[in-house]
Order: sequence, then C-alpha cells, then structure tokens
Amino acid sequence: RGGLLISDSGYADRLNSPSLYQESQVTINGQSVIIMTDKSAASFSKVAYLMHGPFLATVSLTGNDATGTKPLQTTLNMVLSSWTWL
Repeated sequence: RGGLLISDSGYADRLNSPSLYQESQVTINGQSVIIMTDKSAASFSKVAYLMHGPFLATVSLTGNDATGTKPLQTTLNMVLSSWTWL
C-alpha cells in the first residue's frame, strides 16, 4: 500500500470498511494487483487497483450471472491479464 494507493479515496474508503470489503493481493504478469471484494454484494463485485510509478488504474466489475461467479471472475482475470501501461 504505497502512498499513491492510500491517497485514492475509493481505496481508502474500502480499506477503512473491513466489515464490507475484503482486501486481497494477486500477481498478474509480474505486477502486484490489489483486489477489494464487496462482501455485502448479492452477486459479484470487485475493484482491482493497478499501480505503475505515479499512475493508478482501477478496474471494477459488478454483475450477476445465472451460472454463478466463475464467468465474472474469468472476465476480470482476462481484463487484468491483458492490461498494459503505455
């Protein structure tokens, strides 16, 4: 949690609400990605934070799939694994 990430109000709000959000960290293509999962959502709701030097990108996916959360997690993973900084 570098200074850049904690200065993001969306991340800070989620971090300060552990009863509502669960933080996890994954490594995708060698890059550390912080994921905040909304524990109160009836379906799938996650926000990913990607940092690169002075830049911060957020990727959010919320949805409800009749077959469950696996297709939504697959979609989020596809977006995150295809992310490149220009």
